[in-house]
Amino acid sequence: MNAAQFGLAILGWVFGAFGGIWIVSAIVSPIWFANTLSFARITNGRRRLHYAHSIERWWHYPVGLLMLCAIGRVLYCATYAITFIIPPNLGVADDAGDWASARFSIQLLITVLLTVTLAPCLENRALADEERHRQPDIAR
Repeated sequence: MNAAQFGLAILGWVFGAFGGIWIVSAIVSPIWFANTLSFARITNGRRRLHYAHSIERWWHYPVGLLMLCAIGRVLYCATYAITFIIPPNLGVADDAGDWASARFSIQLLITVLLTVTLAPCLENRALADEERHRQPDIAR
């Protein structure tokens, strides 16, 4: 294993650890999550609608992309367990002779769909729970 492969392996572990902490904390403790790890908190509490059309803080976009990649890394590993029942020889060879495995294609599709739906849902749920927690007891 050379240095580049070792660096990519370490980066994969870091992304996996952050993504796992992100998902578990969003489910188990949404108020703590909203105050520490949520994208809205990292971007100084600004909601998505306010900075969607401005580039005053250019680093919001790379941070959001890295967070989605970390969540996708964890979900990719989780969907491997789901798609493990698909036989590895199921797939198709294209005109160039390259093999396209159905297992990999389905795993990637499930991962992308889960990432783009689960991440905003968990974050919005956590922010709603935090807002509800801030309201006085009479309003609850």
